[in-house]
Amino acid sequence: MARLGDEDLRPTGKPVDLSPCALIETERLSTRLLGPDDVGIWLEFLQSEDSRTYLPFVEADAAGAGWWIERQMGRYERDGHGMVALILKDTGEFAGQAGLMTQHTEVSEELEIGYHLRPSFRGKGLAAEAARAFKEGVFATGFADSVVSIIHVDNSPSQRVAERNGMERDYRTGIYGVPHDVWRVQSGR
Repeated sequence: MARLGDEDLRPTGKPVDLSPCALIETERLSTRLLGPDDVGIWLEFLQSEDSRTYLPFVEADAAGAGWWIERQMGRYERDGHGMVALILKDTGEFAGQAGLMTQHTEVSEELEIGYHLRPSFRGKGLAAEAARAFKEGVFATGFADSVVSIIHVDNSPSQRVAERNGMERDYRTGIYGVPHDVWRVQSGR
């Protein structure tokens, strides 16, 4: 089984057949697929201090930002879902990314709800709002019986988002040698 992060997810240009829960809309957020035009704004995120702590395996340069966006585009092709842009409805601002990702850990293949907000949009409940909407979409469509969030062991804000989404710690895994906890919620919770 491939380790988390080892897959080659470069986009090939194949048509994308999105999962029924790949895009969400909430009271404050809309979503859209990521593309090459998002590299610049994602570079700003990668250069923030927190991203260096919790995403140390992604280079904080244009190549790293491009690599990240390409991985999501590759996920759309391979899986029908991936991280998507979170857009504030009232201003049109790019608040960050959230979405569904198929991940391979040492234990099993998991459907992950991930979320990364730009620093100025943190602490406003947006990550929890998006995560909850993705969870509800997955369970309402019967897409999966459980979802996880894979969170750096020191990332207490993301752990609180997982708790607010009804998740509990399930097991520990590693991403590029960095310990992460897998938080899980089953359908019906």
